[in-house]
Amino acid sequence: MGHVKALLDWVDDKSGDDAKLIVLGDLNVGPALAKREIDAEQPEAYAQIPDAGFADPFLEEPNATCTFCSDNPLVVSGDTGVGAAIDHILTRGIDSEVTVERIFTELSSASTADGGAIPELPLSDHYGLSASFFE
Repeated sequence: MGHVKALLDWVDDKSGDDAKLIVLGDLNVGPALAKREIDAEQPEAYAQIPDAGFADPFLEEPNATCTFCSDNPLVVSGDTGVGAAIDHILTRGIDSEVTVERIFTELSSASTADGGAIPELPLSDHYGLSASFFE
């Protein structure tokens, strides 16, 4: 929980009161959104984000879903955060419309140096997010 407070304090220290901010990354925190089958991960820590005035446009999207998901073959079922939206693109002071979508959900094939097949896998154990900003 302390890592979110430290991040928000650092952002506030580095920015002015009227700054237009975008903060993104794997924060390992997220709210529960039962209607979208998104599990909570450290929801008390996540609550600090909107309390600090940040919007989370991805979670406002009607089709938002987990970013660290059990359907990803690189995810170990016993890991914490499985089924949660723990990767974020956060905005504050941005007046334009922002849409965010989940990306990198496709599987990629590869081969070993000697031509052996490697099973198809996603690029990461987390699905990515992509944001578009419209004036």
